[in-house]
Amino acid sequence: MITLFQYQPAFGLPNASPFCMKVEVFLKMANMDYKTKVINDPSKAPNGKLPFISDDNETIADSAFIIQHLILKHKIDLNQDIPDRDIAIAGAVVKMLEEHYYWSLTYSRWIDERYWPTTKKSFFGGLPLPLQFIIPSVARGKVKAQIFQQGTSRHNVEKIYQLGIDDIDTASTILADNDFIAGSTPCVHDAAVYAFLANALYPESNTPLKECIKRTPNLVAYCDRMRSRYFS
Repeated sequence: MITLFQYQPAFGLPNASPFCMKVEVFLKMANMDYKTKVINDPSKAPNGKLPFISDDNETIADSAFIIQHLILKHKIDLNQDIPDRDIAIAGAVVKMLEEHYYWSLTYSRWIDERYWPTTKKSFFGGLPLPLQFIIPSVARGKVKAQIFQQGTSRHNVEKIYQLGIDDIDTASTILADNDFIAGSTPCVHDAAVYAFLANALYPESNTPLKECIKRTPNLVAYCDRMRSRYFS
């Protein structure tokens, strides 16, 4: 049995961390038996980040290495007969979402004052009353520092969201009229593409990123298709 260690579900999603959700989507796509265990303090995880898994007493951290491990150890092939070029393009979309769009998504949740109250309630609402006044501010301060060091929050609000919107438009163009990111059948990269787009589309906050996705019918249909297929 594989154990997936991740944050608690939030925003009506399997996980509000797109990296955690990416691994769980992959496990469902691969039809693997697994269980989840909630860890709310990432400092207790290998490398100080979530997710990580335990597989036959072997611990693997980082969503990319987790999926690589599962593919190799359990001989999983989700790419079937999809051309290598299409798989490569889909992989580039994943890198764009993980390394670029992610920061606009994070800004919308943690920094933008319009949406921070929803994040605070969803992530920290279950804490004992004294901690509700301490932990959210500390966690938010750390995220603020990360986004500033990475560079995204050095721009004004319009430019911050434009960075993410441009990535959404690129994903929509590449998806085109395909059912999945690399064609008519799901590939390994759909786990990440869906996780990152769903984390903007399905939560209740009407962020600029959500509004952009809602204006791209192919991405809405794609997310609904993936949700129905793997989380019905």
